[in-house]
Amino acid sequence: MIRSLQGARASLTCISHLHQWGGRAKTTILQRAAFAYWLEMTANFTKLTDDYYVSPQISPEDVAAAADNGFGLIVNNRPDGEMIGQPKSAEIETAAAAAGVQYAHIPVGQAGITGGHIDALKTALDGANNSKTLAFCRSGARSTFLMAYLSAVEGRAVSDIVAEAANAGFDISAHAPMLEALGNERKEDDE
Repeated sequence: MIRSLQGARASLTCISHLHQWGGRAKTTILQRAAFAYWLEMTANFTKLTDDYYVSPQISPEDVAAAADNGFGLIVNNRPDGEMIGQPKSAEIETAAAAAGVQYAHIPVGQAGITGGHIDALKTALDGANNSKTLAFCRSGARSTFLMAYLSAVEGRAVSDIVAEAANAGFDISAHAPMLEALGNERKEDDE
């Protein structure tokens, strides 16, 4: 995704320079390029549930596309410094604030997902007042797993959770036993 977005941005920059030379046709080209970039960015927002989407790494500039698509919360599941050139959490948070979008940084590192991560996601979602949520990490997988774990804790059927992830392009079937255990733990707590 990053290569394609950088290419789209480079095209916009070139077209912008052409636009500075004037001409109505060049304005149309600029508008088409901007729309193509917006469409490409939003195509990377993968629907997991009706109000929860996942995405590979976004940039501060991509936050506006998220806001334009009605996202009220952005959840960053990447630790800062995970990869060279990765935007810092604070940069995306600043862009989110400027766009009027809530932001939560819930970094999931190599140690994996913990109960603290699940609780933090629940708190963020509860605080977002049922807003459409965009969660991202390097590929979207950690964001998918985190939502799957929260869904299991909340008592959703594991088969539904696994099917949802598969429909979004993520095979989490190997995690079914953990999802079952999380669901059973909740049932025991409710009794």
